[in-house]
Amino acid sequence: MSQVLISVISQLLLLFIDCSFVASLCIAAIFEHTHKKHLITSCIFPQSKNGTPTFNPSGKYLVRLFLNGIARKVVIDDMLPVDANSGDLVCSHSRVENEFWVSLLEKAYMKINGGYDFPGSTSSTDLFCLTGFLHFFIDLRLI
Repeated sequence: MSQVLISVISQLLLLFIDCSFVASLCIAAIFEHTHKKHLITSCIFPQSKNGTPTFNPSGKYLVRLFLNGIARKVVIDDMLPVDANSGDLVCSHSRVENEFWVSLLEKAYMKINGGYDFPGSTSSTDLFCLTGFLHFFIDLRLI
């Protein structure tokens, strides 16, 4: 991963356990791409001088996620789960070779939620975790 590029179309969802999280990644990536503002790329470290995540030869990454209303630093390594027979990644990942931002963000999210056997959540909770943006519901029947 010499430079992380946001390419929403390249995302591939392999596990359906965290589909709301991957949907939230897509929404945030589309926002970043459309508005040219760092949203997803701003939470993965180390970063280059232009503010995009870069390859770390030590294999360690820091991901900023929001949990219980506070930004948390989640340290992960670049070891990702693979199928023992085929060697294929068994986590969400990009179809673009050497683009690992999806897998790294998912790994950090799974780490704070107890692992890849995570029972799932909602997109609003996942978007808050990724961005810190508070969500709220409006009952349109009351308007």
